[in-house]
Amino acid sequence: MQLPALIDCMLNSPKGRSEDDDHLLYVLICPNATAVDFRKPLLSESETWLIDEDTHPDLNEYLMTGLTSWFEDPFGTEPAIQSIVSSIRQAVSLQSQEIGWYAFLCGFIVEPLVTCQQAHYSSIQSRRRGERWAIIRLIHRCWKILHLIWMHRNSALHESEAHHNTRGATHLPLVITYEHSRGLDTLHRVYAPYFRIPLADLLTRQISYQKQWLLLIRTALEAVDLTYLCSCYW
Repeated sequence: MQLPALIDCMLNSPKGRSEDDDHLLYVLICPNATAVDFRKPLLSESETWLIDEDTHPDLNEYLMTGLTSWFEDPFGTEPAIQSIVSSIRQAVSLQSQEIGWYAFLCGFIVEPLVTCQQAHYSSIQSRRRGERWAIIRLIHRCWKILHLIWMHRNSALHESEAHHNTRGATHLPLVITYEHSRGLDTLHRVYAPYFRIPLADLLTRQISYQKQWLLLIRTALEAVDLTYLCSCYW
């Protein structure tokens, strides 16, 4: 087992979000290979869902191309809009430039997208409604993506106890040594007493105490250090 190798997730994030938003954003776009592989089938399932919902083909292409591009390079160039339908071009331009994909995944969908989808339903004589497609179905689909990615991250980040139970106590001293050597760093001084315990003494204590010490320090680090979110716990 190797000591955690920090992944560079400290991108130049847009202004205007809270710290909690930043935590979620970094989880969503984490470039770790395992995280990337986990997101791919979620996007494929979403594309299938859009087709099943009789989404306008141009909207389908826009949504999937845009989301895929954003996950791969959230601060890259927005993919060009291929649709020749002017109303769709206006709608997707507003969604991309004014709202953005992070907000889209959180459930913020511009009204012109709903109008375009309703027009499409009418053109194919479908009894479905654009409002239900967007407000209920599409938003729930976006929230499902957020939820699954967040749960995947949590299962990886908080597997400490199960990890040590399955792999034994052999590797536990290595991880504790790593965290102990970092010291307080960005942590509040209230955690100072835990680092005043001599490392040699800490490593001789019961395994249960060592696990509690490690879990406490990792939880505290996660709360104050954004780079810690994308460490190799995947």
